[in-house]
Amino acid sequence: MPLLSRLGFARNALDVRYRATRIPQRVLLHANGPSLIDFAPVVVRRLVDIVNAGGAGGIEHECSEGAATLEGEEIQGDSGNWVLRMGGVSPVFIRVMVEHMRMASGAHDIQALSLRGELELDDGPLSVDVNRVRTWLDDARAYPRTWCHKEFPVSLPERDEVTLRVRCVGVIDAPIRDELETLVTLWINAVAHIIGDDDREVDLARRNVFPAVGRAKYEMRALFPQFPHALGPACAVLSNMLLRFHRERARLAEVELGAPW
Repeated sequence: MPLLSRLGFARNALDVRYRATRIPQRVLLHANGPSLIDFAPVVVRRLVDIVNAGGAGGIEHECSEGAATLEGEEIQGDSGNWVLRMGGVSPVFIRVMVEHMRMASGAHDIQALSLRGELELDDGPLSVDVNRVRTWLDDARAYPRTWCHKEFPVSLPERDEVTLRVRCVGVIDAPIRDELETLVTLWINAVAHIIGDDDREVDLARRNVFPAVGRAKYEMRALFPQFPHALGPACAVLSNMLLRFHRERARLAEVELGAPW
């Protein structure tokens, strides 16, 4: 049984055929449900942003390889179709996509969901079908994992609350400051459907998940008054996103992530 609510369609109205590759491929995404025009475009574009920020990487593809573009969108009534071009994502990120898309009808339940890449499946670990996704939806630990690296030091001190300190090699000017703050916000959205450490669904309506942010010449700090998600998979997403930021936007001198480990 899925760990999250509103996944009833996964029993008999979910269709998935995707084989992960580094080279982007065309992916056809289809959903049925009410009010798609009001909510689904935001959900789909957020998934694209997560991929392009490195949040869909894992041990199969490093974070800098993730790439996604939205090439087409058509919503008519209760039917929505999107054409994506996507590559360099961990196979288990398809589970994340399904969990995000369950919210594509807002307060209503979606009735069906289909995700199909253009490559044929094989017997390898990069191939994903509906049975594999159903297994992941039942698994509290089946999320993208950390791409290991030694490009900047990461410390994990014990804290009563979740805190983040990012120190850059150079001065944090206004554009880099804005991009770091955008990354933190995107991270919160990326992990929004990860369960809590008690393996239960998180009720975000009752949580204040967005941080207080402080800035200095070389550092950005964030304090999260509440962080209800399981730390292991959530931190893996952040690590991968920061590594991509380090490679493509601004060199990082060190990262400190404090938590009640």
